[in-house]
Amino acid sequence: MIKIRICKGKACTNAGTQDKVRTWLLSYFSKEEIAETNCLGLCHNNFAVWHNGKAYSVVSAKTLKRIITSSVAS
Repeated sequence: MIKIRICKGKACTNAGTQDKVRTWLLSYFSKEEIAETNCLGLCHNNFAVWHNGKAYSVVSAKTLKRIITSSVAS
């Protein structure tokens, strides 16, 4: 089951941020739970992911942890 999606939009892929995001995500999700999605509109920040119906810019591993732990608590 897919739990999180990484933006594969042109700005994010050209910035080269998504490989780093994928590495961070593997601390919380299996490879099978991570998929790609079209542009999420966070091009100005890159590092974009879609999780629990919302788009986020995950600029650091700490930010990702906060997003993941807050969604579990909800």
